[in-house]
Order: sequence, then C-alpha cells, then structure tokens
Amino acid sequence: MTSQELQEIGQKLFKAGRYVEAAPLLKSAAEAFPHDEQLWRELVLSSSWSGQHEQAAEFAKRAIGQHPRSDWLWRQLGSELIHIGQLDNAEKALSNAQSLNPNAEWLWRYLATLHREQKNPEREIEALENLNMLGAANATDLWYLGLAYSSQRNFARALECYRLSARSSSDPALLTNIGLVFNNPEVECPPRVRQSVKHWLIHAPIARTRPVVESRGQSATVCGYTRPPRNGQSAPGHQPSLHTPRGAPPQTSASS
Repeated sequence: MTSQELQEIGQKLFKAGRYVEAAPLLKSAAEAFPHDEQLWRELVLSSSWSGQHEQAAEFAKRAIGQHPRSDWLWRQLGSELIHIGQLDNAEKALSNAQSLNPNAEWLWRYLATLHREQKNPEREIEALENLNMLGAANATDLWYLGLAYSSQRNFARALECYRLSARSSSDPALLTNIGLVFNNPEVECPPRVRQSVKHWLIHAPIARTRPVVESRGQSATVCGYTRPPRNGQSAPGHQPSLHTPRGAPPQTSASS
C-alpha cells in the first residue's frame, strides 16, 4: 500500500470515528508527509480520542518538531499533558501557544482546566474571564467561572455567572447552585433582588445547547466524540454541596 493510500484510508477512518484503526495508518502517512500538518493533527486526535493521551502527547511533540509555530499543536500538547498529570510541562506548552495566538478561545479553556487541576482558583478565574471577554464562554465555562468565584466568596459574581450559564443549560444542578448561593448565610441579598431572581428562574427560557468543539462551531457529534463526565471530581476549593458540570468541554477538532 502506498503512502498516499495509507493517508486516504486513515483519514476516512478518522472521519468515521474509528480512531484506533486510523492511528497507525495516519502515523505512517504523517511520517511519509511530515510537512502536512493536518495529518499530524488527525494522528494526535486519533490517539487522544481513543484514550491514549501519553501517546498523543508524544505525537504532538513530533509534530511540533515539523511545525514549531503551530499554536494548535502547542495547545493540544498542553491538553494532553494535563490529561497525564504533567502540569508544569502543560503550562509551558500552553505558554508557547499563547505567545503564538493569544486570542484562541481553546487556549483559555485549557488554561482554566490547568489552573483548576493546580488548585489555583484565582488564575482559573483570570483564564475564564479572558475567555468571556472574547465572547466565547459557553454554559459550561460560565458554570465553572461561577464555581471559582464561589470558592473565593465572591457570591455576587458567582450568581451572575450561574444565571448566564442557565440561559443555555437545562441541567437542574445549576439551578441548585443558584439556590445554594441564596441560602448561604454570608450572602446579603435584599428581598426585592431575591424576588427578582425567583421570577427569572420561573419564567426564563432554559434551552439545551449542543456541545461544541474547537473551530467552526461543529457539534461534538460530528467528530464522534464527547469527553465523558469526570464523576466525583469537583472544582478545587469549592463547597462540597456545589455541583460541577456533568462533563468537561470536549476536545478540539482537527481543523483550525
């Protein structure tokens, strides 16, 4: 089988969501055509989406050797390193990605995840607020931002983030978090404000949104992958009774 045939079959398998089968073919194709960054991206994601994060990190490093100014590859390397617990190296990779493209929304989403794992809510807040300023924060991002502010006892901002998140999320646990903020004895809230929020909770339309992946607004189902919920894991430093989103944001797509 020629290298071109390996590439074509590997990419067809990748698009069909058959990542385990696609990976060895894409590896051979990427080695034959090392200047084709798209092949490296699909190889990295094939490994990542089949749960082989350590292997995905190694492929990302090899790809960066060929494409050192690819912010996508540096970002994805950072994400894979977070998965395998190499947080210091992940921070270096994401720092490189930031120097190349500081306005990429997934950069800030991955940085927020990194700082959450590092138990650093202040920097998590900074990353998520940067994402929000880009106009790219989704319901899950805002939920995590609310949790981070709640851990810092900034309940007014936490409540606002929960409210914004609830506009596009139908998860009842999110509404529970709003109630827990109001029931917190540290929260001073005039009765008129409480009544206003109660009215909003009753009458505001709450719609379920489809998960998104990096670039072009594709739904995660297009790539055939959504990261599973991390059951039992709560954001660091938060009150145990507060609920975290049921699943982390899905991984990126291979296109930019």
